[in-house]
Amino acid sequence: MPRIARAACPSGYFHIIVQGLDREHIFATNALKRAYLSNLAKYRGVFPSVGVLAYCVMGNHCHLIISAPSVEAVSEYMHRVNTRFAQYYNFASARTGYVFRDRFKSQFISDIRYLGACFAYVHNNPVRAGLAPDAEDYAFSSLGDYLAGMSNVIDFKKAAEVFDPSPDSVRAIMAEFTEAEKTMDCPVWLEAAEDIDPLPTLAKRACAAANVTIEELKHNREILRSVCIYLRDAGANASAIARCLGIERHRIGKLLAESPAD
Repeated sequence: MPRIARAACPSGYFHIIVQGLDREHIFATNALKRAYLSNLAKYRGVFPSVGVLAYCVMGNHCHLIISAPSVEAVSEYMHRVNTRFAQYYNFASARTGYVFRDRFKSQFISDIRYLGACFAYVHNNPVRAGLAPDAEDYAFSSLGDYLAGMSNVIDFKKAAEVFDPSPDSVRAIMAEFTEAEKTMDCPVWLEAAEDIDPLPTLAKRACAAANVTIEELKHNREILRSVCIYLRDAGANASAIARCLGIERHRIGKLLAESPAD
């Protein structure tokens, strides 16, 4: 079964990162993450030459792999997406001013092996942050779209130009390139620009805000519930939260079930 092409990578593939100004968590809630994804999908129709091949929305930044005929096309697409989201974010947060740090950062992908490494890198962001035990467990990346075979954001037709987008093939690509991306410096300068808060750091921050220790948290149901919701909105699933806090998975799952995601 063909997975990812071995020929030279066609021109027009870009690794994009957008980040909140001053590292603000502009994607802190499920609703904000979904709003950004909705904009990515909406402007597909306005810019048919641009296709999103991968995405991962974290707390304060988002990674994208985009296919486009030119840098100008990428800039126009990202400008519309980010401007629309900034308007929504400012309205929802009752604030004014800039939302994003710079417009966006981009890296041209000219090698097919590097494209595979970036594909794995983007989807493994939540694993590196401890938000999910496996990339497949994170709700706000395109890996789930590929495995489900449906998406409002991903352009499967453009993806098929360089790799087989079927679930089995995508799992094989992830397995092959997860190790490769660790040795291919993917992406050196983008990594320096992003700020991944590991799950333990987020948990400590939430406990400090509630003025409790993690041990005390276990005995205060309401505070525990609020901390679990905060960590879930950061993208962590119940299993990752349970491991981080040292609390039974079924207890965490029960608390989160009482508070459906936005």
